[in-house]
Amino acid sequence: MSLEWSRIDLDRRTIRIINTKSNAGNRIIPLNATTHTLLSELGKDATLPLVFPSNRKPGEKLLDLKKGIKKAIELAGIPHIRFHDLRHTFATRLVRAGVDIVSVQHLLGHSKITMTARYAHSLADAKIAAVSKLDFAGVCSLPDSNRPLAAIPADPKASLSV
Repeated sequence: MSLEWSRIDLDRRTIRIINTKSNAGNRIIPLNATTHTLLSELGKDATLPLVFPSNRKPGEKLLDLKKGIKKAIELAGIPHIRFHDLRHTFATRLVRAGVDIVSVQHLLGHSKITMTARYAHSLADAKIAAVSKLDFAGVCSLPDSNRPLAAIPADPKASLSV
């Protein structure tokens, strides 16, 4: 809510975040194409240092987004969502898109990866897809074994031959 235009570099497509809540310190967040376009358009008519100034008190920052967010959620017809849920959605969608958890951690500004893990919700389908990557052409290895790989029998009730 206190984002200033001086923190946005449209040429480099970044936002510099300062005075963060965590011990992660200041950080640079890259802009995707959609956000870059939106900020470029918004910045054309900017006359104040704040990106999102208050409508009620010109020149001052917004103090609360609750009314605006509540109205946007209502108009979108999205039930049971809080503003903070957007951080969880951001993290989850990044992980689903294949972004590594450390990059997600840095983007969210978490000092500990355990916090990021709480944000990046894993779906059952994603877990199934993850373990299925271990299936390679009907071949498996036995744990703690120096023996060569053994073929998985076509009949699951049949025993493994080693």
